[in-house]
Amino acid sequence: MDPSPGERGQGNALAWTLSRSPLVEKTFCIPGNGGIATGDAKIENGPPGISMVAFARRVDFSKEKNVNLVIPGSEEPIVQGIEEWFRKEGIPVFGPSKGAARLEGSKCFAKDFMARHSTPTARYWNCSTVEEAYSCLNNIDYPLVIKASGLAGDKGVLMPSTPQENRAAVHTMMIQKLYGEAGAEIVIEELLSGDEISITLVSDGSLLALFPVGQDAQRILDGNTGANTGGMGVYAPTDLLSAEQIDRITKTIFESTIKGIRDEGMAHVEDTHVHLQLILYRAPFHGLHLCWSDDNI
Repeated sequence: MDPSPGERGQGNALAWTLSRSPLVEKTFCIPGNGGIATGDAKIENGPPGISMVAFARRVDFSKEKNVNLVIPGSEEPIVQGIEEWFRKEGIPVFGPSKGAARLEGSKCFAKDFMARHSTPTARYWNCSTVEEAYSCLNNIDYPLVIKASGLAGDKGVLMPSTPQENRAAVHTMMIQKLYGEAGAEIVIEELLSGDEISITLVSDGSLLALFPVGQDAQRILDGNTGANTGGMGVYAPTDLLSAEQIDRITKTIFESTIKGIRDEGMAHVEDTHVHLQLILYRAPFHGLHLCWSDDNI
């Protein structure tokens, strides 16, 4: 087996979990790290020097080692289509196709996708130029968040609190390129207030299976202050959602998303990680991730 997110603690957790199974003989981690390299004979780092997107080398290594399941974890290889490389060689992959991974790779695309399929979501405006963004801001009088559309390691979100800070956030993201090309397009989105809930599900494109509901701590300082991070920790289960609310979320968000992926020919989804925010008795959709995150571990 070959889980990809080996350069982070996430990779350690996945490898350790897989190694507990009697069905797993060996787990190889690419690129791996020092923590993975010690302590368990069933876990091994892959060869050094294989980059995150060196798909041909990963396929060759997997064939050499008779790998029978690949678990890509990090966003970049998933978005760039690692699943297709292994599928063409007949090696099963637990992860989304390149088509479905567009929902991870572009927040602009994901928000438009939700709108097309009537999936509950915060009000938003996709902007590809600074002028367009400033024009949108001139017509909005409620709290906002500014998001880089592309991949930014779960950190591409600014949370301004005044009209002046709104414009400064756009300038920082699109002109100063705080998040590089990930911020070439941005989403200006209504700020949703309430408890943030993380729900992970797996699907074969038809059936859904939900993991326990968790709560993710993303802000870097106490009191939910400071910048966003890739995750400061998560706990699960949490009792913030009732069974009735989970059932409603499943029908209005999860089933809608999977059906939309299927209807638009975006191929299959085998792991969908969803963040949403709960406000009173309604649950607008906040964001969609199609990769392993700290909430999965």
